[in-house]
Amino acid sequence: KFTNTLVIANDPAIFPTQTDPYMYLSGPPLHVISMTLMQRFREDIGFELPVSFSAGINAGNFAAAVACGMVPVTTCTDLLRQGGYGRLPGYLRALERAMRQLGVTSREAYVLAAQEHSSDAIEAACGDDARAAAWWFGEGDAMRRMAREQPDRLPAAIRVAAAAAGLDGEAILLRASRIAGKSNGAAIVAALAHDPAYHATNNTKAPRQIDSQLALYDCINCDLCIAACPNDAIFAYVTTPSTVSTEHLSAGDDGAIHRAAGSGFVLREAHQLAVLEAGCNECSNCELYCPEHGAPFLLKERLFHSLAALSANVADGFAHDGGTLHARLNGTMMRFEPAPASNRALVSGEGFRLEMTLEPFEVTRGHMTGSFDGLDTAILWRLKTTWDSVFRAHRPNALRPGPTV
Repeated sequence: KFTNTLVIANDPAIFPTQTDPYMYLSGPPLHVISMTLMQRFREDIGFELPVSFSAGINAGNFAAAVACGMVPVTTCTDLLRQGGYGRLPGYLRALERAMRQLGVTSREAYVLAAQEHSSDAIEAACGDDARAAAWWFGEGDAMRRMAREQPDRLPAAIRVAAAAAGLDGEAILLRASRIAGKSNGAAIVAALAHDPAYHATNNTKAPRQIDSQLALYDCINCDLCIAACPNDAIFAYVTTPSTVSTEHLSAGDDGAIHRAAGSGFVLREAHQLAVLEAGCNECSNCELYCPEHGAPFLLKERLFHSLAALSANVADGFAHDGGTLHARLNGTMMRFEPAPASNRALVSGEGFRLEMTLEPFEVTRGHMTGSFDGLDTAILWRLKTTWDSVFRAHRPNALRPGPTV
């Protein structure tokens, strides 16, 4: 296989959220490097070893890669761009156009005809076998004529004529397509360095950004991060906008609650974004395409499939277990236990226990130990918002594919 991603030094000025000193190069720059490496390998080792390819493949170079006789030709980076898997039909349309221009309808015929190496390739495929060489001596002129005039019929003609002579036509065709692919690659690869599509001047423009900082809620709601996520880990949910005053709760005498003014809770838009932890591998692609400054995978609410997954992680986030919402917020583990029938809720964790009403949503009484630093009730609004809008949503989402019954 040519190739996997290429390990390079990370520039923290470009990807500040990545603490690893190394990153992985892919896309257009890797295409030229890997195609060149592939061609040199074939020229040094020969054509017998089958080659698969995946490096910077897109609709513009897919047909050329196929013409090099490589199987399979796969793609990844291009699908991380806007459009995702919807970009794939363009690959086949490009290959169809190239095949139509040559008048062929099969992969073998296309590889043989792409750079007009078919006759030489078939002759070379027969050269190591005396019987095959003798067969080619008798059939060569007819095959050369067919290659010029009816290239689409050539693969079938090779199979039939070789079988009639007691030869393995399929093996001859396979060897011929690999030899033609190597010969095609010589011209295709040499041209890549001169193709402006791969030059630095055409690959240095960063995605458009605006002078705005990404936040937990109320980004510009362009949803570009949803399309950019290769694992479909980022999803949208619908909530109820809220702007409320909050309180800062801390421990008073004998565990009593001391109340002071809080920071407030503001959620202006109904359309919000969250991250499904199990699907996020922190590839930073959402950060790359986000018009605001920040990384959605780090800043948006993170949701876990299970309490065990939340407990095994160190990141803030939420997990639903029965009728309880478990959360780690600002590093503190807590439980939110709503009881809608009685308009009550209980929020508890190590060092605190808060009794609340759901409507209005406020703390009625509670208990805190002196070792607990306190909390802003804005966190409680995050609990309620996530519970109502994701885990008990009336609209389907990644964690709740069906509506609440």
